[in-house]
Amino acid sequence: MLVVDSRIYEGMISYVKKSIDVEVCGYLLGKRVLNGIFQTKIVKDFIPIKNVHQTPLHFFTMDVNDQLAALKSANEKGLNIIGVFHSHPIAKAFPSKEDLKYMGEAYSYVIISFWDSYSQSRVLDKVAFNSFGMDKSRLKQERVLIF
Repeated sequence: MLVVDSRIYEGMISYVKKSIDVEVCGYLLGKRVLNGIFQTKIVKDFIPIKNVHQTPLHFFTMDVNDQLAALKSANEKGLNIIGVFHSHPIAKAFPSKEDLKYMGEAYSYVIISFWDSYSQSRVLDKVAFNSFGMDKSRLKQERVLIF
């Protein structure tokens, strides 16, 4: 399960809306809490990372310098990188084939989208905020709790 404070959630949504025509990306910072065999990831902050991909409408590549700065920031705050987030400007909030290539078991992968499959257009007041993980090379959707 991924637990997100509503202020962090709203900040992420605002960040995505500011660059609605490209995939934006970043890290989720927080803590992992084990409860028996279950793991809960608690998001305490997010750090935007510049997308330097040549085709940013469909793909993202994180800027290396921004990644290093994010690691430093996480260490200074006493937090861990617990996930990666990115947006899908013209697709639903589900991992693409390209996304699946890079997903591993250590992180949550949040995808944010305003895409409405029915109308084939963006609907800015209809957000999809989905989190996924890998379990033994199998994709699984994670429960998201926004409080």
